Amino acid sequence: MSESLKQSLGALCSGLAALWKESSFSTDYRSPFETPYEVITRADDNAALMPVSGRAIRGSTGVEVSREQKRLSKERATEDLITDSYKQEQSFHPEGLNQLLRDIRDAVAAFGRAVDADLPLSYRLFQPLGYKTWSASQFADHRARIDLEFSYFLELGKRLARSLVTHGFDPASRDQFEGWSAVKEEISQHLQDLRTLDRYEYEVQIFLNGPPADFEGEASLVDLVQNKKTIDEKTISVKVCYASDQLVSHLVEYEMVPGYEKINTILRYRISLPVEDEEKSYLQAYPNASEVGALLLDGLRLLRPGDDIGILALEIVAVDDFAPTIRKTWADRFQTELARFYPRRFDFRPPQSSVLQEEEVTNLKTLVSLLVGKSGRSRSILQARKRLANSIDRYAPDDPEKLIEYAIALESLFLDDSDGRTELSYRLALRAARLLEEDLESRRSCFQTIRDLYDFRSRIAHGGSLEELKSVDQERLESVLLKCPSIVSKSIRALLERGPIAVDKKPVDYWRELELG
Repeated sequence: MSESLKQSLGALCSGLAALWKESSFSTDYRSPFETPYEVITRADDNAALMPVSGRAIRGSTGVEVSREQKRLSKERATEDLITDSYKQEQSFHPEGLNQLLRDIRDAVAAFGRAVDADLPLSYRLFQPLGYKTWSASQFADHRARIDLEFSYFLELGKRLARSLVTHGFDPASRDQFEGWSAVKEEISQHLQDLRTLDRYEYEVQIFLNGPPADFEGEASLVDLVQNKKTIDEKTISVKVCYASDQLVSHLVEYEMVPGYEKINTILRYRISLPVEDEEKSYLQAYPNASEVGALLLDGLRLLRPGDDIGILALEIVAVDDFAPTIRKTWADRFQTELARFYPRRFDFRPPQSSVLQEEEVTNLKTLVSLLVGKSGRSRSILQARKRLANSIDRYAPDDPEKLIEYAIALESLFLDDSDGRTELSYRLALRAARLLEEDLESRRSCFQTIRDLYDFRSRIAHGGSLEELKSVDQERLESVLLKCPSIVSKSIRALLERGPIAVDKKPVDYWRELELG
C-alpha cells in the first residue's frame, strides 16, 4: 500500500473519531420506507414438525410466516453513521462542528485521490457500485472522466462498519470507542488483499416450496460440470438444506417476493468469476443458474411426481464485500417479480408433509447424473422433460391443454421409430404398460389411462370441448389428469435407466424386444 493511501486512511479514521465525539453531531432522518424486513416463522401446538430437526414446515397447518420490520443491527447503524458523516457544513452548526465536517470531506477527497493513483485498487473499489460494466482495461480508459471520490468512501464504509463492530464499537456510545488503531490496521490489510483479488465468489440460491429438507445441516446433492465456454467454472457442488428464516429474509428485505411464506427448501452452490473479466461472463451467470435450477427441479419432479414442486425464487448473492451485483438477464423463468408479465405459474401449493429422505437424496444424485448423461441428452428425453414442465407450469390444475402436453411427452418417448404410422395410441399404450408395470392388472390400468388420454386429446385437437361431459367421462378425465403426471415421470425415469437405443439396433427392434418381452 502506498504511503499516501496509508496517510489518507489514517486521517479519515482520525476525522471520524473526532467527529463522533462531538455532541452536536447528529445523524440524518431515516425514512420508514428504508427500514429492512425479515421473515419470522412461528409454529403453534397443532403444527406438525419435522421429525429430525424439529423445524416447522411453512405453508402447513399451524405454521405462521410473517414479514416483520427488522431491528437495526449495530453494523447497519454504524454504516449509516459513516455515511452521515460526509455532509456539508451549515450556518446553524457550531463552528467546531463545521470544521470537523470539513476535515472529513478533505480526508475523503485525499483518500479518493490516493485510490485513483492505484489502478488495481480503484478498479476493485469501483466494481460494487452496481452491475458489472467494464473490464479492467475498459475502466482504465474511462476512469478519468468520472468522479468516484464519494463512491470509494461509500464502499469502504461497508467494510469499515463491520470492522468497527467487530472491535467493540457501539453507535449508541460512539464517543467512548478506543479501538481505532486496530480498525485502521485491519482496513489497511483488507485494502492490500483487495488490490490483488483475482476472483469474486458468489452463491447461487434456488428457493423451493418443497420437499422439506429435514437435515441438521446441509446434504451434498450432486456435482455438475459447467460448460467452460459459458462460465469460467469447472465444477459446481450443489447442496440441499432447509431454508432458514435468515436465508428467506433477504427475499423480502426491501421488496416482497410472492410465495415466500411457502418456501422450505434451498439448493445452493458457489461460483467464482474473474475480477478483471468483461461484462459478458457476468451476464451469463444468471441464465446458467437458471439452467441448473431447471435441471434440479426436473429431477425433483421426476423423483416425486405427486408433489407440486416449484422454484419460487432464484438469486445470486455476492459472498465478497466488493463484488458487483449479478444482473438477471436472458432468463425469466424463475423471476417471480415478473409474474404479472408472463403467463407462467409462479405460485405452487404448500408442500406435502413427507420430508426429503437421505435415500431420496441418493436417488436424486443418480437421477440428475442420468439427466446430464448420454441418455438424458437424447432428443426424446429432452422433449418429454420440456412437456412435463409445461404441464406443471400451467395455472389451472384441470387445464385441458395439459392433456396435449402429456400426449406429446409420451409420443416423444415411445414413438421414435418409423415402423408405420397406424395405431399410434395403441402401440404407445402397450409400450408404456410393458415398460412401467410388472403385473397384468397394473398394465391394464396404465394401458387404459393412456388410451383415455388419447381420446380426450383427440377431442381437443379437433375443436371439441371438455366442459360438458357425461358423469362417466368426467370421472375418466379426472383419472387421466391425476395419473398422467406419474406415468410421464415414471416413463422418463425408466428410459433413462434403460439407456438410449443402441447404435447398431434399429428403433423398431428396440421396441419390439420390449413389446414381446
